[in-house]
Amino acid sequence: HAAELNAEFDEANGRLTQENARLTSDLRMSYNDMGIHLKKSKEISKALQMYEKALQLLGPITPSSTKEIQLEAAPILINVGSAHLAMKQPEHAQPVLQQALDIRREHLGEDHKLTIAAAKWLAKCTDAPPPEAEET
Repeated sequence: HAAELNAEFDEANGRLTQENARLTSDLRMSYNDMGIHLKKSKEISKALQMYEKALQLLGPITPSSTKEIQLEAAPILINVGSAHLAMKQPEHAQPVLQQALDIRREHLGEDHKLTIAAAKWLAKCTDAPPPEAEET
């Protein structure tokens, strides 16, 4: 009887683990979507907070992270970078945009349209005028 209970427990635990992963993914997408809408409404600092919450739900993004996690992080990293660029902070945008580009180069290849898009975002860091140049 104990073996049956253990099997039922393991099965239920597996279902809960899958459901938790699905809910976490849904929440991550919701935070990212809220960030996109806030950025469009010119509420850049609030957008940045939403993007950062989405990234937190992924956990640390390292080379040892799964390919799926890294590729899921890349567009959020680009959103973080674009928010920093909108806030005239290219020095904060550059590392996250570089990370997104590195992820896409590794997993999608140099010529993939998403890799090229990430490279264009990174180029905006050096194209951005310094903050003091805006004040005239």
